[in-house]
Amino acid sequence: MTTRESRSTAPRTFVRDSPFDAGPVGVEGRIADDRTRRGIPRFAPLLLIAILALGCRSGSGDPQRDGPPQYAHQLLDAGEAAILLGEADVAFLRAELEDAQMMYSAAAALAGQEGDRSTQVEALAQTARMHVLLGDLEGGQPWLDRAVELARPELPLGWSRTLIVRGVFARETGRAEEAAALFRQAYEFSVAQRLEDRSLRAAFLLASAGDRDQRIAWTRTGIDAATQAQLTNWLGPLWMNLGTLYMESESYTQAGSALEAARSALAETDDVESKMFADYAYGVALRKSGRPSEARRPMSSAHAYAQERLRELRNRERMEWVGKTLRELGEIDLAEGARERGLERMREAHAKLELAGLPKRDPERWKILSDRLAEVEAEEPAP
Repeated sequence: MTTRESRSTAPRTFVRDSPFDAGPVGVEGRIADDRTRRGIPRFAPLLLIAILALGCRSGSGDPQRDGPPQYAHQLLDAGEAAILLGEADVAFLRAELEDAQMMYSAAAALAGQEGDRSTQVEALAQTARMHVLLGDLEGGQPWLDRAVELARPELPLGWSRTLIVRGVFARETGRAEEAAALFRQAYEFSVAQRLEDRSLRAAFLLASAGDRDQRIAWTRTGIDAATQAQLTNWLGPLWMNLGTLYMESESYTQAGSALEAARSALAETDDVESKMFADYAYGVALRKSGRPSEARRPMSSAHAYAQERLRELRNRERMEWVGKTLRELGEIDLAEGARERGLERMREAHAKLELAGLPKRDPERWKILSDRLAEVEAEEPAP
């Protein structure tokens, strides 16, 4: 689309290991996943989840030793591990990483009891991945080791997911070439097995490896594959990824085209937060390509949503988004010759970004913004 790896940075860098890596969230929290072909529903009772969570907290954290969470066996019938794995996937995509970690680890234990090796491998691998996202690479290694031990190509869902998580570990430990090779292996295996969604996940992660041209090529590969397979809920994150890559290289016209396609794809979903990311990035691309008047509408839309989110819950992340979008509106005002309004907005945005903690969290970025504000303040008003 998600670093807890966070959804708070913008333009969103979708090539990192965020919830968007795993696949986009569809309507009512459903996700694109190959497991849907097996007819497994995406639900689990809330009471069950609470009991599973409590059981996971009481375990040793060792995948070799821990059994199913206490009392879980009283509620679950055979096959419920796969359902719980689906629920964990949804939590992951919603960026509820601690909950996802607990559900994945519970699903791994339950699948082991049920003899569902494929689900067990997937859950073990994803538990390892949650450890990485939560900043505990060392704690995730035993889970990955166990997944690798049990994984077999004859179990394509578990095998492909294990390859992907091995790639994530290699990338996070500085082994970029090994990571790219693993992601490529996962992609080729998934294509051969006709696991369209899983192949897109691998292609998406390949866009984080290699040089700029390779990253762009793999993102385009993902877009073509998603279009051909009619996996339309992948197109928004993939086009966003491509737009971000062009933004990084200051190819703003190409970025604008990609981000416009992202907005069109996201318009078909209920993922309003990703729509805000796309509106913001598209507005920046338009302004930087010399089209400030066209940039105003998407940026105003992003700002309105950021304000709505802040009213719902006042926290630093939401305050930062209000500041970021307001600052861009100020830049648009300046580009259109409305200096006083633009300067007023930039000052207000600067104050909000300071409240959001940007000076401590990203001092380099704060200095760039502060220097830009000082530059505008020093300019002589037009006669």
